[in-house]
Amino acid sequence: MSHFITTHNTEGKAIFSNKLAAEQLNIPSPMGSTTILSTSHHAPCDPSTEKDIDHYDHDRTNGLPPGMICPPNGYASSILTFAPGATTPMHRTMTIDTVVCIEGVMLLQLDSGEERTMKAGDCMMQRATLVSVE
Repeated sequence: MSHFITTHNTEGKAIFSNKLAAEQLNIPSPMGSTTILSTSHHAPCDPSTEKDIDHYDHDRTNGLPPGMICPPNGYASSILTFAPGATTPMHRTMTIDTVVCIEGVMLLQLDSGEERTMKAGDCMMQRATLVSVE
């Protein structure tokens, strides 16, 4: 997957940044892999500078701190790829996550005992809930 980032030239016109290589890096995890699409260590992001691009460069190369899916006080967009048969323990992320099933089937279990099965094309907005995935 190529990844293109826009910025502005000195005349204020939109251009494609050449600051980073276009190829994406996949960070292996016990569940599969993570591809970090964007991060910023400040929200909201200030697009008049390129600090967010610098943050993203660091985070996509080094990963985020253990147990974190986004920088404190910032944001992240990532693609999580689950290996067949992978499961997660019951966990809570203090974030609002949009989960889209691209391929396969996932069973979502909430701490209340409720369950839903996600198939390709299904979407969930996860709002700081305790959830496990199999």
